[in-house]
Amino acid sequence: MTERAKPYVGVSGVVNPEQQDQLKELFERSGLARYDRQLLLGIKAVHKTQWLDIENKYGREWYPVGPDEFARAVEPGGTFNIAQLCLDQDQAATPEYRESFVKRVASRGNPWLDGMQFDMLDWHTDDALLDFLETPKRFGKVILQCHRAAMESLGPRGIAQRLGEHARSLDYVLFDASHGKGVPMRSNSLLHFVDAAYESPELAHVGVGIAGGLDADVIKKELPVVVATFPDICVDTEGKVHPTAPDGSRPISMAVTENYFDGLARALSEVY
Repeated sequence: MTERAKPYVGVSGVVNPEQQDQLKELFERSGLARYDRQLLLGIKAVHKTQWLDIENKYGREWYPVGPDEFARAVEPGGTFNIAQLCLDQDQAATPEYRESFVKRVASRGNPWLDGMQFDMLDWHTDDALLDFLETPKRFGKVILQCHRAAMESLGPRGIAQRLGEHARSLDYVLFDASHGKGVPMRSNSLLHFVDAAYESPELAHVGVGIAGGLDADVIKKELPVVVATFPDICVDTEGKVHPTAPDGSRPISMAVTENYFDGLARALSEVY
């Protein structure tokens, strides 16, 4: 029987090893490891910050800028370290650019890089973007976001079929209808997509995750419904753990993240 990829609890927007150490401590304190979870840390990589090497509108407290900051964002070992890439439509549609960008990120993220996550790709309309995932697969695990446009276009069975045809390039698929806008997750709508992915024989090795506006309150209300049926589901958050500080910056809030970890641990304790 094929073993599904180990589930993770994800936090994105890490920019230095001090944050990494704090998050590891909070993760251990929450007891999530006892539920066979690993801590995933997402390090953001976009055109401005890792191609032009300039700061973007979210600031370097959320997006490391240039090769040095990216290389020093985390230390290898102890966490599942993922470069989180978001290419706009024109960039993703240009084969030479997307290949070069992936290789640049892989080089800058060495030696901590364990894999890459791809957000907002229009893979549901362009099979070439699914073929392209063979390139980042050479550098580690591949996580593909299944965003709202894909979900609305293909539906649960259509997504399972399309991704099943490219399953060899995938390690995880992340269902996220929020588009990074902090829209709260609705478990009833996501369950159909999660169920279809779990039923696909081609995706039997692929970890399945959910995201979208996850904070302690949403986890308390929505997550028990999901983990009752899928106890090994992966869970990821980003925007909710980056509240705006008084000076306008948006670094990770350890207090918000601790609540997120604790809420998830309580939800899992009900089914384990």
